[in-house]
Amino acid sequence: RKGILGAFAEAGYDTYWISNQPGDKGNIKVHAIEAKHEFHMMGDKNNDKDLNMIDQFKKVIDAPGNKKFIVIHTMGSHFDYSDRYPDSYDVFKPSNKTISSKVQQFKYKHVMVNSYDNSILYSDAVLDSIIHITSAQNNFASVTYISDHGEDLLDDKRNLNYHMNALPPSKYVTHIPLFVWYSSLLQKKYPEKITNLSLHKDAATSSQNVIYTVTSLAGIKYPKQFPDMDITSSGFKNNPQLFLGEAKKLFPYSVCK
Repeated sequence: RKGILGAFAEAGYDTYWISNQPGDKGNIKVHAIEAKHEFHMMGDKNNDKDLNMIDQFKKVIDAPGNKKFIVIHTMGSHFDYSDRYPDSYDVFKPSNKTISSKVQQFKYKHVMVNSYDNSILYSDAVLDSIIHITSAQNNFASVTYISDHGEDLLDDKRNLNYHMNALPPSKYVTHIPLFVWYSSLLQKKYPEKITNLSLHKDAATSSQNVIYTVTSLAGIKYPKQFPDMDITSSGFKNNPQLFLGEAKKLFPYSVCK
């Protein structure tokens, strides 16, 4: 079936996929190929940072057309974390910019954690740029961000690393960020939706809620648009928070430790 890009396309939007990940394979590719316009920014190691997508994002914003749905697929914080950000964001030190280590080496845990924190700092800068550019349009708009997974950083006695070494995955991998920024024009048009969004800020949600919430914020309506899945709806209900772990097995978040 069609995904979120298909929904926006049917509603008359120009759809864009801007990616900084190699290949966009498997489940991700299903969504990428639905976009009318695809841009893959992944280049050499010295020019593969997520902020490099911002110029392309600006071009899309400035292109003709007043209804655009843009997906930006960042590299984020995959290991080697120190490769994800330029030297100017090497704030927490020592990091893997200067000390070489492997994810399994506990004695260098602080180095790995510093590198990860720097990558998060850089991701914040990417998101800030996207929101700043969108806000400057003074238009009807929203920006939704969600991560697909966290990372294990030798957090406890299990000494887990990466994000795919446990069944079920740990709480460090499955507890991820989701937030929504919205323009003043959107808030003015849909004040009840924004109020409900705020009321549900501490509710149990998952990526499953994204398509229902984002289409609702855009005013798109379609069959089986379940209000209990829409975070902006007064009928929203806590999500069961099932997730797909390794070996394609489903787990409830409640089993994560």
